[in-house]
Amino acid sequence: MESFLRAALAAAAQAEMQASAPATPPATPNAPIAPQTAAAAKTPQRRGARQKPSVTYPALEVEESIADVPEQDRIDSAGQPMVKVGEETAEEIVLNPPRVFIKRTIHPRYRSTQPVIDGQPAERAGVPVPERIVIGGFLSDVTVNALLIGKFADATPCNRTLEIMARAGCRLTASVVDQAASAGGDLLIPMAQQIRQSLRSAPVVGVDAAHMRCRDDRLHRKCRRTLIYTVTDGTEAWYHWVPDETHAHGAEVVAGFHHWAIADAWPGWPEALAIGARLAGCIAHARRPFSRFEEDDRDAATMVALFAELYGIEDVAHEEATTECPDERSPAWIPTLYRHRRRLRDRISRGIMQRIRDFATVLDQRHGGTSGHPCARGSRYILNNWYELTKFLDHPELRLDNNLAEGDLRMVALIRKNSLFLGAESAGPRAAASLSVIRSCRLARVNPHEYLADITPVLIRHRRLARANLPTPDLVNLTPKAWARDRQKIIRHVG
Repeated sequence: MESFLRAALAAAAQAEMQASAPATPPATPNAPIAPQTAAAAKTPQRRGARQKPSVTYPALEVEESIADVPEQDRIDSAGQPMVKVGEETAEEIVLNPPRVFIKRTIHPRYRSTQPVIDGQPAERAGVPVPERIVIGGFLSDVTVNALLIGKFADATPCNRTLEIMARAGCRLTASVVDQAASAGGDLLIPMAQQIRQSLRSAPVVGVDAAHMRCRDDRLHRKCRRTLIYTVTDGTEAWYHWVPDETHAHGAEVVAGFHHWAIADAWPGWPEALAIGARLAGCIAHARRPFSRFEEDDRDAATMVALFAELYGIEDVAHEEATTECPDERSPAWIPTLYRHRRRLRDRISRGIMQRIRDFATVLDQRHGGTSGHPCARGSRYILNNWYELTKFLDHPELRLDNNLAEGDLRMVALIRKNSLFLGAESAGPRAAASLSVIRSCRLARVNPHEYLADITPVLIRHRRLARANLPTPDLVNLTPKAWARDRQKIIRHVG
């Protein structure tokens, strides 16, 4: 009986070993036998393992460097030199138009030769692999920043960037570029918030809005209109995206602004600005209905000529201030400009504004029954918003219009034309943050490539600490305006 049991157990064990062994295909007569290499036997390819960029794109040039620790740092606490125990290789794709190449960095690793005492690990040394904007991705930070600058400074859609890189031998998928743009936009959100905080101390800002299309799956492959607002003082700009066009979002835009805001007659501004900032009207919006028909209508041409006199007085004030204080970067230039504005506005501009009002009253009576006439619409705009339009007469720090804000929205129009629409609602805040930082770079007259390369490590550290709920670094001195001022770049004064 015992011998029978032993034989049964042996047979079961042999059957289990045969079932666990890999199946061998039947031999084919006269078929050559392919020898198995030692490398394939030792390191089988893991399923789903990501290849390095140099393997995926063998046509790209590879630039190799070594990130090694100094020799004096390879000494352990006992004074003995550490030994090299291996190395870590990091590869990333770098886009430096029109060149695309692979940057390979080798990070040697060292370890102490002293025996382990009381369970303490051996001392180690080595330069850590830096964290990138796209965690785990193979696009370098330079490439991600170039994608953002191309899209939000040059209005170059990501699909065209893909074509540029494909011509250089690097054919990326759209998902890789979308992931990079998303990570870059998320990284810039804290800096955009810091720009907003900096603008809250500006004495005068201009506010305006433009629409952006956003894909909506509920509309059967159609897009809905969303709004993106801008707040600017001429030296930096902050953008804010909202998912619809309701007036309630105006309060989000101007929350925390307690100085002057120049805006058009959008109904959402009076309610929003009641919480803090003071509202001033835009002369350019009052002039616009007449300027479109000045060549065809004598009354419209007369009104445009009156507005031209008003702007001429502003030019005279600027010239007199520049003559008295030639250096516009001097702290004394702005007070000088305000003094000349106050004097000329009291003497001349008040009379011009009264003539504009009288003529608007005449046009309103003349075209009262034809609301579609441009002069009727323009005159009604002037009369209905007269109180806001004349604020500049008593406050020399106010400009005549919010053209600075409208200028900042031109890039939004170009992006809307070239990129068509936002892929999802989550792309709206990222686009607004990217526009805030990159547009502020242009207003501060700094190279966005140079600026982003300098602040990216700080923003990556900010992201890592924020995710760990730890104190984050202060960004107040890293906005484009502050960054340019610290490096003695030219920052124009906008009065």
